[in-house]
Amino acid sequence: MKQVLEQAIVRQDIPEIETYLRQYEAENPTDFDIYSYKISLSLLKEEHETAYLTAREAVALNPFDIEANYNLMVCAKLTEHYAAAYQALLMVQFLQANYSISLIDSDILKQQALELQTLALDIPHLKDAVSSIDYNHHFASQDPFKQYHGSLCGKLLQLRHNELYYTGLADNQYDAYFDPSFIKDPVHAKCELFHVDKITDSYEVPKSLGNVLLPVCLNYDARQEEDNYILDLSRSSKIFYMEPAREKYSYLPIEDGAVLRTGYPAVFGTPIPLEHKTLNDRKRLVLSIFIDSFNYYLVKEMGLENLMPETYRYFQEGVICNQYYSGSEWTLPSIATYWTGKHSGHHMNLMENYRFDFMKDSKVLAEYFHDAGYVTAKIGGNDAVTPWQGYMRGIDRFIYQSTQAFRKKEVITDTIQHLETFKNTCQYVWIDLVDLHHIAGSFMRSIQVQSTLPLAKRAVDNDIQTSVKQTYSPNRKDIYIQELRELDFYLGILYDYLSKTYRDEEIIISLFSDHGTSFMVEDNKPFLSEQRLNVPLMIRGANITPHTCNELIESADYTAILCKLAGIPYDFNGTDSNLPVTFGGTSERDFAFSQSIFVGDPYRAALHGKNIHYYMETEKSVSPCLRIDLSNKTSLLTDDEGNIIHNESLLEKCESIVKNEIRHLVIHPVNEKRSNSQ
Repeated sequence: MKQVLEQAIVRQDIPEIETYLRQYEAENPTDFDIYSYKISLSLLKEEHETAYLTAREAVALNPFDIEANYNLMVCAKLTEHYAAAYQALLMVQFLQANYSISLIDSDILKQQALELQTLALDIPHLKDAVSSIDYNHHFASQDPFKQYHGSLCGKLLQLRHNELYYTGLADNQYDAYFDPSFIKDPVHAKCELFHVDKITDSYEVPKSLGNVLLPVCLNYDARQEEDNYILDLSRSSKIFYMEPAREKYSYLPIEDGAVLRTGYPAVFGTPIPLEHKTLNDRKRLVLSIFIDSFNYYLVKEMGLENLMPETYRYFQEGVICNQYYSGSEWTLPSIATYWTGKHSGHHMNLMENYRFDFMKDSKVLAEYFHDAGYVTAKIGGNDAVTPWQGYMRGIDRFIYQSTQAFRKKEVITDTIQHLETFKNTCQYVWIDLVDLHHIAGSFMRSIQVQSTLPLAKRAVDNDIQTSVKQTYSPNRKDIYIQELRELDFYLGILYDYLSKTYRDEEIIISLFSDHGTSFMVEDNKPFLSEQRLNVPLMIRGANITPHTCNELIESADYTAILCKLAGIPYDFNGTDSNLPVTFGGTSERDFAFSQSIFVGDPYRAALHGKNIHYYMETEKSVSPCLRIDLSNKTSLLTDDEGNIIHNESLLEKCESIVKNEIRHLVIHPVNEKRSNSQ
């Protein structure tokens, strides 16, 4: 039927197309190619607006499909949505260049780009839109927080909705005062971002804001020769503050308003509360402690009290979840699931070298707390969780440096400093601890860890392709254990501060991970085994009764759990979230779903249940357009011990669940008669 339909489209036979399309869609309602067929039909009938809306829907489902983006470009031009056409065209060019594919002639694309750029010259709002699209496209393919050959600090960045943020030096005192020419890339310079309220030499803080902290970068342009100064005319016209530091924020505590003047224009950030006089049903602190690459099975094997005694002592007063699973095997899609509550095939943050704001149509983790009146911060060096990708949304202060430079002891010190600064407010803070991840990269460990490792334990004893693709390593496992113990030591400092500063009814403290590390997974285990995907979830605080939880929980449930505990309404619509019974929900999951969608690798999926584990793997690799060929796939059903379970009805049920998850990505061959089984 699919071949007959496509032949009718080639003949431009509208009645036949309508007939065959109805029949094909009835049999194969989830085939992504149906969007192209509907667009072709609408264009033949000159229903251009309908074609445009259909093309937009297709790109929203799969932003990395070349044909879908080209269709959108064509339809957008016909309907005079020129900005959308230009954006889709750039995406086609990028995808074809990235994967050395030539579905559309590159000269034709260049000519169409030139036509749109020329058109924009005479239309002011289109000229601005094209400029903004070029800007966003450039940094999507070259995330400024991952580029190490140029300065990041001292830059003004346009993020979501073209809102302006300034990136200032967070530390680097010497460079700020004595070496402004220093290349402040994300490795050599720790940076912090605040939302820019105004760039001006005259700024007023209304009295109605109360007690606030005002971030100000007086010398935001290193080329400025004279040192800037600031004074508050509401208090004195004679007392002023001179600041020679370049590209570094000052922080001004202001109560009862201020009328500020500077010698030269300065960057004034949005004022941040220093005090909440009433809690208004908020918690004083909601803290997310993210630990990259934490294989929880090691805790089950050795005991948390033996492996991480400080963490055990702190979280034994809360809930420790033994059956908590990450949705993906690497950080980029995994953390996106935490923030959106969507599985990776639904949020589609899957392209490492094209970082776009995949969360733009969703309300995400930090926004729930920011909108509820919390002061929010993100502290850490996770380069898969950068401001450019949308992680600035809902965040008042973002502290960032490359993972190799922003280590656990610095992150924890900065976290305590931030918590202490805003201790009279209600806070939400997310911190990244990525040190465990570095073991897979063979980076040298600290003096404390090395002192426990003789040379024999440092030898490479496994096959290494990438950090995600490594065979089992007994030596690295020993290094990993020592690294966990050192991490626990520094976490103990944080736990001690929390215990001295807050009562349990005032807080929600959670510890969790994105995936396990590959060298800890035994070689006979499936790629998405529980050894890789079973990760920790520990929560202590208000409305928590101390216990061990064995309910099946996914990382997609995380934001819903935090919102429930904090008393914030959570919108489940459009998400894959479920509120576990443990945290007040009404139904338990039968399985926890995980998948790997990586171009050039087989598609892999897993459903982890109680003493049941289902695995699917394709023979063919995921295509450059993130399409999945399920022909010649293999499926496996095992128990906890790895024994094969022979249960055809259960196997079919699991296959159906996985196919439904990826229905918009599955390739339906032209010659198949019925495809709904796929």
